[in-house]
Amino acid sequence: MAGEKAGGTGFFIAMDSHDGPLGHHYGVTNYHVAKARGYSCIRVNTLNGPDVFEFGPEDWIHDPGKDDIAVIPLVTQQGGLIVTWIGQNYLLHEKAVEEEAIGPGDDIFMVGRFVDLDNKETNKPALRFGNISTFPIKVEQSATGYPGLSYCIDMHSRTGYSGSPVFVYRTLGSTLQWAAGRQINAASSLLCLLGIHWGQFPEKLKIKREIGRLSEEVSTEGESYEYIVGMSGMTLVIPAWRITELLNRDDLVELRKKEEAMREKRVQKEDSMPPVSEVADSSEAPSKKEIAKATDETLRTMLGTPPRPHAKPERAQVKRK
Repeated sequence: MAGEKAGGTGFFIAMDSHDGPLGHHYGVTNYHVAKARGYSCIRVNTLNGPDVFEFGPEDWIHDPGKDDIAVIPLVTQQGGLIVTWIGQNYLLHEKAVEEEAIGPGDDIFMVGRFVDLDNKETNKPALRFGNISTFPIKVEQSATGYPGLSYCIDMHSRTGYSGSPVFVYRTLGSTLQWAAGRQINAASSLLCLLGIHWGQFPEKLKIKREIGRLSEEVSTEGESYEYIVGMSGMTLVIPAWRITELLNRDDLVELRKKEEAMREKRVQKEDSMPPVSEVADSSEAPSKKEIAKATDETLRTMLGTPPRPHAKPERAQVKRK
């Protein structure tokens, strides 16, 4: 929250709505970031510097025993946010993997927190690049124990990048289809969300044993060695369609329907109200802050997640730090 060397990364997704371009907005990160380790606040850049959405671990939604993913509905009526929303059409789905022949060798990049940077004055995302190494394989996710599917990515990572969005992309002429005897497709550009980074493959590294650093010891030709656990340089990514499945949970779908119905009633009420000039001097006219607060409280009621007792009434709104 304060830009210190702790926490993880998250990103924003906008789901389509039936009532026009307003959409439904969500924060997305790992379960182990927002819930298990308690890094539940969201820090965003604004025109006036970084601000914070203050949430608790209980506010985030996660399927117990499933993928290391957590999401949270957001009310973003504040102005001045410097935010990029990933539209749901950019989330990779299983059918597209076959249609676009997405697989080993494709280029990817990840956007996340490099915690060694001085991030106290503003969020400074750092990019890392690599390639898909394998098609999705079953890997037990350490935070949940779930043996879910993960892409194995040839890309270095480190603490702070957990929860980062990982994109797969192609530029014109970068496809290797010609090597398989296929005709080159001139319109082969591609950009979509491959998934969410949750961890790295661990690797046992054999080193010479040093006094005072006793570990799993082996002896080879008269010399003593020990094994330490390090990172293999292979990053693990949960496919984007698993995020879509969580966002399409029955309770979240129902929440979106109620939110759209609430918007429709508000529009109908606004259409039936007298011109602004007639109520400009009225003390009963609600302020933007009051409307945003009422919207947030309605969403929390729908979610069945009441604010914590110590929270301020407008806790889900952006806080000035």
